[in-house]
Amino acid sequence: MSVTNLREHHFRTSLDNWRQSHGIAEKAYADLLEIVSRREAAREIFVVNDCSSLVIGEHHTCFTCRLRKQKVTGVRQDHEVSSLTFRSAVALLADVISFREMYAESTPRADQSSKALWTGSHKFKDKSFAMCFGTIDKDSGDALRSRKIECIIRDAEKSAAKEVKILLLGAGESGKSTTLRQMKLIHSGGFSEQERLLWRPVVFRNIVESFRTIYEAMSKLNYQFDHPDNERFMTHILSRHELSRRERFPQDYFESIKRLWYDSGVKAAIAKGNEYALHDNLAYFIGQLDRIWTDGYIPNNLDILYSRLKTTGITEIAFDLGPLTYRMFDVGGQRSERRKWLHCFENVHCLLFLVAINGYDQSLVEDSEGNQMNEALMLWASIINARWFTNSALILFLNKMDLFKEKLPHSPIVKYGFTDYHGPPDDYKSASKYFFDKFRAQSQHPNKEIYGHFTNATDTNMIKRTMESVQDKIIKRGLKQFIL
Repeated sequence: MSVTNLREHHFRTSLDNWRQSHGIAEKAYADLLEIVSRREAAREIFVVNDCSSLVIGEHHTCFTCRLRKQKVTGVRQDHEVSSLTFRSAVALLADVISFREMYAESTPRADQSSKALWTGSHKFKDKSFAMCFGTIDKDSGDALRSRKIECIIRDAEKSAAKEVKILLLGAGESGKSTTLRQMKLIHSGGFSEQERLLWRPVVFRNIVESFRTIYEAMSKLNYQFDHPDNERFMTHILSRHELSRRERFPQDYFESIKRLWYDSGVKAAIAKGNEYALHDNLAYFIGQLDRIWTDGYIPNNLDILYSRLKTTGITEIAFDLGPLTYRMFDVGGQRSERRKWLHCFENVHCLLFLVAINGYDQSLVEDSEGNQMNEALMLWASIINARWFTNSALILFLNKMDLFKEKLPHSPIVKYGFTDYHGPPDDYKSASKYFFDKFRAQSQHPNKEIYGHFTNATDTNMIKRTMESVQDKIIKRGLKQFIL
């Protein structure tokens, strides 16, 4: 196979894999394959470095960033595009194909001997730009077509102005991913059966990993099992932690898990779970064990909401609420993930910061000596006083209030370093207000309003009402221009 054919084969294979994994429209796929299959394909694909965009067509000099009013320079004319640019290209192509079809329906066909002008506009990674394909036909229809194109561009600008960007931030275990899943349930039609099947192995892994954490803690705390058989059950459970999405849950685990749950040594270790970052979803899954271990089990909404899956990178969901489109981003909360946040900060309309209020007595997953609440306070202070959020609405969710109420009577706040709390030890209202005031005091701008909410991210109705309140606050704060 020649070098040219090898490149073409590699390009086709990469495109096909990308299309299948991201649901790219067949029409867009077919059009790009047609371009790639031409002999001059290597000359027809150009990457524009400073726009992270793509130009297809021999006459790349007519390309201008129309919405940014800036000429494009530095076009790299090679066929070997990077994976990031390639993904951008596919996304761009899908929109351009849609535009071309819309343009063809509203515009008379140009003479077949001439190349018709068609231009697409696309917003990608907060950068707006336009693309020109082919040469401009100088007949009398060009002016009309250009005006129609300008109208489409203005409509695109107006649509972009109605978009509200919300950034979900917070330390690990605060409930950011759960909140994002709630948005999918409330505003995006929920989870399909295929998506639910993907959560089966996550549920299984959560249960097994929780028992692994408990077993390690028992060893450190020198706790013993009630019966030697129980330790054998534990090691058997820990021998496997992966499951395919349709694979049946191992039936021999069912009785073993039940036996372990009632073991006094296991119970004693669970009671100390705040000292070694035991996930707080095990009690829920144990309560659902009979249902989870039935044949044909498919996770329901609560199973998915309670499931713990570490967020790496950035997860996004878009949904319409009233006249606005909300684009919500969830980023990893662990320390190792925070360096990936910075490029999300630009043009954020709303910062939604989540705190696990029950974490006042809990250690960090990545640092057993650290405290979740202190970590959240430090992170909050560093973020809200940063220049990126000068004009952003600040929303604070003090989350996991149900768990906070449960533990407060037997786990006093002052015991964990919060000695300036002088309210009743078991009064959750006084204690929750104390923590909210503590977060508000971190701001270096005392006149900047911080909107606080006390939430349970697993409670769909509560999150729905809370987000409606958040929407009202965003609009009242000065975003009404989006709906004009």
